[in-house]
Amino acid sequence: MIIQSAPQGKGHLVIQQKEHAMLAARFAQSWGNDNFSELHPKSLMEFIVEHHDEGWNAIDPKLGINEETGLPYNLIQTPFEYLMETGPKGPNYAEMKHAYCGLLVSMHTYGLYNGRYGLSDKIFVNLLPEDKKNIANTMLSAELDRQDRLKEILAQDEYFSSLVQDTELFHNYKLLQFFDTLSLYFNMNHDEEREDTHFLNVPMKVGEDTTISIKRISKGLYGLSPFPFKKQPIEFHFDGKRILPQSNEDDLKTALNGTHLERETILCISL
Repeated sequence: MIIQSAPQGKGHLVIQQKEHAMLAARFAQSWGNDNFSELHPKSLMEFIVEHHDEGWNAIDPKLGINEETGLPYNLIQTPFEYLMETGPKGPNYAEMKHAYCGLLVSMHTYGLYNGRYGLSDKIFVNLLPEDKKNIANTMLSAELDRQDRLKEILAQDEYFSSLVQDTELFHNYKLLQFFDTLSLYFNMNHDEEREDTHFLNVPMKVGEDTTISIKRISKGLYGLSPFPFKKQPIEFHFDGKRILPQSNEDDLKTALNGTHLERETILCISL
């Protein structure tokens, strides 16, 4: 679950993880132009982005109340046992679609705890208490084993053998991370709180990365440079439920069940 920051006096937008992933998928489906190469393999990459957080889908509905906020648990505030449950479920689901999907989603799971393979300096696993770190490392070790197994399978396939070589593989991994973090940029903070920022290591073509800058121009309008999508202006959206903090879990469930979805629309242009 993602709990968006709220303007003064307003409720927080509660965003399910699957809605976060759908926004990332909308970015992926609109990706590519003269400067940014198409996704490859396109249909599998679109599936990967749409389902990269599939492990959360069984967790979001049963998350209780965070008594410190009166709201559902927000991302890494989620109780540890639930985080460990989400970890392997996403790769399990993706692997049922295709070995390549399982590989990329497993890398996403592993990377979240280990600085996104060097793309981030936040090593989440190192922040855990020792007993929890051991449990997390066991889960992550199993994901590394999964990756080795799937790479061996894919290396025997004429079409996929080149796609599991490091340059090609990390090209697609970095694309997944960009779609994920761009979606989080919009999901985490409300419109007026979004600051100008830069996304590093965004692939333009295999072996060629760039930095994409994003600037809030006015309410709902954002400029990107360089511009990575097929057309501009281009509109994206995501949905959530806006609620106020509640005093107990039953009231929270009532508030969520009784609240209609609210849609936020984003218009992106080239700077």
